[in-house]
Amino acid sequence: MAFTLQQLQPGFHIGECFIEPCQNRIRRCDDESRLEPRVMDVLVCLAEHAGTVVSRDTLNQQVWGSVVVTDQAVTNCISELRHHLGDDRSANRVIETIPKRGYRLTAQVRPAEVTAMQDTPRPSTPAPAMRTHWPVAAGALLIVLVLLGFAGWWNNGSTPALTSVAVLRFENAADDRTLDYLGLALPDEIATLLTGSRDIAVRPFEYVDTDDPLAATRARRVDHIVRGRYYREDRGQLTLTVEAQHVLQERVIWRTRITAPAGDLLAMRERIVESVQQGLLPALVASTGPVSGSAPARHAAQRIADQPMRRSAKNAFVLSM
Repeated sequence: MAFTLQQLQPGFHIGECFIEPCQNRIRRCDDESRLEPRVMDVLVCLAEHAGTVVSRDTLNQQVWGSVVVTDQAVTNCISELRHHLGDDRSANRVIETIPKRGYRLTAQVRPAEVTAMQDTPRPSTPAPAMRTHWPVAAGALLIVLVLLGFAGWWNNGSTPALTSVAVLRFENAADDRTLDYLGLALPDEIATLLTGSRDIAVRPFEYVDTDDPLAATRARRVDHIVRGRYYREDRGQLTLTVEAQHVLQERVIWRTRITAPAGDLLAMRERIVESVQQGLLPALVASTGPVSGSAPARHAAQRIADQPMRRSAKNAFVLSM
């Protein structure tokens, strides 16, 4: 059965797993796991065509777009999905590999809205004896609604707002066409790392894909933008400069310069990870608080530093570049 993206975005069930695409999250029983954005995009694409075969070309087009990747990038995503969904290649309980054709989601997909409608019991007609007590029941219901409204207001007021960040397309400063693909690959890697913090909400490229990114982000009430430029030096080094800017104050809150051998993209990725963990993330979170390097900033940085580096994510970055 085919589903639309609008049906799946609020969340959907696959077996005992509940998928939350907007949060890049899978809930399974009492466990919760986070996915890389591209891995979640692969799962949503399979769910849109549940029960039918989805070719590798279709996955490449819908998930990676104009970025050229090898078949191994898709294979890595499928392998990670099977792990989180409690499946394996030999069982094919959830995702079936169709040799030389693609993949098929074999498990039943149930959108969250459909599930809620099925689980809601139909109201029954009250017995005649109960109808005489409707004023008392209405009064009790009113009290409950007031208490629930107060509880919701209290929770919303006590929940700290997330720091919103938009990562811009990076500039190819040397106008080297052989490096054009890095204009999206590098910021995509930084955006993926930032999504590991629960204190930060990363906005998509479309938020700032204009000639005036500051005006666009200010109109959308985005707190910060991250921009960068890269170029190849004469001695064979690839240099990347990245800075974070406070949108309303129009001031730079963090800047760094990263250099790695042009042919060693894995080394470039490792240095990007280090810069995000030790510099960019604390600067973004601390900029909303009273003191730089405050406890929330250090805790957010530590959460990313403590996350294991998934081999599939590392391979996906190298292959996409």
